[in-house]
Amino acid sequence: TGTGLAICCACLGHPFVAVMSAGNSWERARMMKSLGAEVVLVPQSPESVTGQVSGADLDLVEEAARELVLSRGAFRADQFALEGNYNCH
Repeated sequence: TGTGLAICCACLGHPFVAVMSAGNSWERARMMKSLGAEVVLVPQSPESVTGQVSGADLDLVEEAARELVLSRGAFRADQFALEGNYNCH
């Protein structure tokens, strides 16, 4: 979802901010950055295994994304909560 949004936003000239766990692959973050996205990496939970995104990591990402939406007045394309997203799959 993030890469697809980065591509669409790049084509349309819209800003895109990806909030993701530092446990995600660096390739994913690098690809989105190369498409012009701002990538916010959220540090992993202390009990997480490096390179593996845990439920605790996802909770930290959720919290960071909510804070970003509020502070910037942004729209959030929440891949897990928006009905249209999972319906298209």
